[in-house]
Amino acid sequence: MVHVVEVKMKNLFAQSPEFLRTVNATVGASFIRDYSYAVAYWSAGDILVKDALKGDKDKRDGLFYPICFMYRHFIELTLKQLIIYAESFYEKTEIIGYELQKYTKPKKELESIHSLEILVGRLIDVLTCISEGYFDDEIKKIILEFHAIDPVGQAFRYPINRKHEKSFSQVQNFNIATIKAGINKVAQYFMGIDAYLEHYTTLADGIISEQNPQ
Repeated sequence: MVHVVEVKMKNLFAQSPEFLRTVNATVGASFIRDYSYAVAYWSAGDILVKDALKGDKDKRDGLFYPICFMYRHFIELTLKQLIIYAESFYEKTEIIGYELQKYTKPKKELESIHSLEILVGRLIDVLTCISEGYFDDEIKKIILEFHAIDPVGQAFRYPINRKHEKSFSQVQNFNIATIKAGINKVAQYFMGIDAYLEHYTTLADGIISEQNPQ
């Protein structure tokens, strides 16, 4: 059994003593990477699925909402980060004349977009201009399934939407193990895109440096 050390503090988010390493979470500054939030939501979803599958039916029913919220938010945050990387790489391909097609960056800021359909479409648009590959149809289908059931990121957060309608008005049964497997496929695919962008961004930076020596 893990012994949890509790220390009375004036505020919940007061700085915890360094020696309490077994209960401390360290965040901020260098502890935050570009994908820190996204990966955390993905991991949290997996942990909840594992816990739900060990529990009874009532537990699985209740955990469905936070599980899907975690997974959907993981998809949204990762799509946004990949778009940032891809659009940055496109700008470099323009400099060295390697772009495959012309890409016009949308004016709407990513922070204000919560539609997975719009986000995956934007990512595919920019990838088409910098890569000869095709976006996997199965991965797109999974993302759009999440979009269909939760278009603006609210259905898994609130029982009632802004129109005062129930987020889930009918009785339905969803296989959370299948959902987890699908999300993990998406995550692996996202990792491949990230690796591609990182590799070719490094090559592009090298070419730009050679063209513009200091």
